Amino acid sequence: MHNEWIDRINPVFNQQGAGIWEKGYVEVNRYLYDHEFIYFAAGTTKVVTECSSNDCSAGYATIIPPALMHWSKALTGNVMRYCIHFDWEYGNPKIIPPMSYVGRDKFNEALAKRTPAWLPVKIPLFTIIEKDPGFFKDVQEFFTLSETEENDRLKRKMLLNRIICATLLSTLNSSTQKTKSGKSLRLVSQAKEYIEQNYKSEISVKEIARIMNVTPTHLCRIMHNNIAMTPLEYLNALRIGEAKRLMVETTMNISEIAFGAGFKDHNYFSRLFRKKTGRSPTAFMSKITCRGLLANNAGK
Repeated sequence: MHNEWIDRINPVFNQQGAGIWEKGYVEVNRYLYDHEFIYFAAGTTKVVTECSSNDCSAGYATIIPPALMHWSKALTGNVMRYCIHFDWEYGNPKIIPPMSYVGRDKFNEALAKRTPAWLPVKIPLFTIIEKDPGFFKDVQEFFTLSETEENDRLKRKMLLNRIICATLLSTLNSSTQKTKSGKSLRLVSQAKEYIEQNYKSEISVKEIARIMNVTPTHLCRIMHNNIAMTPLEYLNALRIGEAKRLMVETTMNISEIAFGAGFKDHNYFSRLFRKKTGRSPTAFMSKITCRGLLANNAGK
């Protein structure tokens, strides 16, 4: 019997990214507009979707589909991952950026490019490809090639096809995908999403627990067990991150930054910022200013 789906595979590159996460880093809940291939080259990462949780160590690969809420946590230090956003077929409009982070921008589900019905594997997929030494070489080479040079673009197209086909082949040869799921992970994802959507507002652990229909003690316990942070600690982490962004991207003063990041008490913000970063807000902003001046002078 002819496998027509094989002839239809024509992965189209959209965007790429690679980098290292430190232990404990927790990603904000997000949705994709296209499909994302991820190869984990080092460390161990917990990848949580609406339907499962997978601990992905070196050699794991995954493909996450559009419109599926998901987030990740670095379980070890120096997590290295390679990410490629792609479409299964030619002709879909490219959406940049290809993802939407909860609390930062609004996800337009109508623009999400669904998984083709003809694909014979279940997406999201998680598989191990560590036995194929050439696979990682293909991934590494893909990231060294230019996105504009004609010869490099041809080679990138060939490598992307090999990468996606090898991932599918590994999945088809595997009897099961090792996944875990449970109410606690779903609750953590829901609580994260609520905090990410409302961290600039005046919210409390008691309020979050009430909305999640659990006790504050239970909510604190399961969040700490899964992301090593209580709801309040995660809330403050998001606010400190937003404060840093405002320091870099705006000319706001410290009081305005504190309020813009969701803090109602300027003094509390300053104490917490120093505790988390090792610098006062003033010192942090001064360093940013110095870097900007040095960069401007270097360009003259």
